[in-house]
Amino acid sequence: MSFITRVPAKVICSAGPGKLRVEICYRQAIIEAERLPTSLHQAGSVFVAVICRTRFIRVESAGEQWLELQGRVRLILNQTWDPIGVASHVPDEYDSYIDGLYHLLRAGASSADIASFLHVIEVGRMGIRRARSENRWNTARRLMELDLPDL
Repeated sequence: MSFITRVPAKVICSAGPGKLRVEICYRQAIIEAERLPTSLHQAGSVFVAVICRTRFIRVESAGEQWLELQGRVRLILNQTWDPIGVASHVPDEYDSYIDGLYHLLRAGASSADIASFLHVIEVGRMGIRRARSENRWNTARRLMELDLPDL
């Protein structure tokens, strides 16, 4: 299970030959200019970055569509699942699971598959032994109701 998520990013300035200073997740990073489309090489260019934890992976071609989808899934995870009870203080706490959920849903996963995925996260990643299965099933049901675009 990876920690891939998508976040808004912005090019700040050149950082020397072939490098760009970019703001991702409120932090600055220097990346090779060749990793961004030429159209994003100007200071002030905004895009959606795919990251693994805090490491830049690539530019998300679906950009704004992905952020909209991520917001819809985040809302369900925060309102219905929230196994550690932090969603009201850390709204993006579960964002790293959205990519996996999206791919499961697009592949035709069942509610049981989704609930099982959430259970694996609770036990394997969070160390929760007695999470409420009702929350997993309600979350799975709500996620299954989403009309997901093919991104």
